Amino acid sequence: MQKIVGIKIGDRIEEAEKVQNLLTEYGSVIKTRLGIRGENSETDKGTIIIEIDEKNSGNSEKLENKLSLLDGIEIREMQF
Repeated sequence: MQKIVGIKIGDRIEEAEKVQNLLTEYGSVIKTRLGIRGENSETDKGTIIIEIDEKNSGNSEKLENKLSLLDGIEIREMQF
């Protein structure tokens, strides 16, 4: 099974560093990562799409839980 997680950041200036720190901490969980900026790269919302490494999928729940505790973060997932 393939798991894709979308992370929407409401305020990139306020939250990007916290999100980046968590993604670095759980780097072994992430197989692929794609960052998408809005039109105004300094103030717009941002979106990150990550593909979870199936071998480390147990830790992906921990990552998602920690991300969901941050203000202005919205998480969605897809499984194939």
